[in-house]
Amino acid sequence: MQKHKSLRKALISAVPQLRNNPDMLRLFADNGHTDSRLESSLSFEKVYVLNVVVTDFTGDLDLIFVPVQAWLREHQPDIMT
Repeated sequence: MQKHKSLRKALISAVPQLRNNPDMLRLFADNGHTDSRLESSLSFEKVYVLNVVVTDFTGDLDLIFVPVQAWLREHQPDIMT
């Protein structure tokens, strides 16, 4: 689960209030499972809901939403369709 680390890093880099107090940001996975097929390879896919919680944030919510949208476009573009 490297994507949650990447999103956390992107948010902390983009939002000054989170950069100054990264403990305001909580990310956790929920409702997860692994999908795999009986194929010759051992490949699999992790499927889960990633929850992003920002506590005590006093800034404009767009300061959070825009970096999330930018991150999704790069790392999870299928969600954007």
